[in-house]
Amino acid sequence: MTAFSCLTAACGLSNREAAEFLKVSLKSVEAWKSPDNKRNAGDGVINELKDLWKSLFNSALEAAQKIDQAEQKHIEVGLASDDYEAQQLGLPCVGAHKAMIGILIALTHADVEVVPRGSTVASAAAIEAYERGEDTL
Repeated sequence: MTAFSCLTAACGLSNREAAEFLKVSLKSVEAWKSPDNKRNAGDGVINELKDLWKSLFNSALEAAQKIDQAEQKHIEVGLASDDYEAQQLGLPCVGAHKAMIGILIALTHADVEVVPRGSTVASAAAIEAYERGEDTL
């Protein structure tokens, strides 16, 4: 396994999503994932993936801290339904949103229920608050 493979998996990116995020060909992504290939991903590519993972982690950590400070026992987290919706949240794709939610679940003490974004009264209200620029926690 390559460092590139580990980072794309940790960020929730498929090969296609990694190619789109990094603005490279699918063929390059496939080559960088192959441990037998002598053509490694460059430092710039690895750094972009590191930055994405750090962003996912920091967002999840901030949310977990707010949830735990508010002593929430149970929360609903709305998962983006498609890549467009994830991109509206500043993420490259649904896979990255899932990765961030997974980190949040690991960091918080609350019971986390993952629901389709906007599918419940609470998650619909959170969308409206987010669009108004309000803190949703």
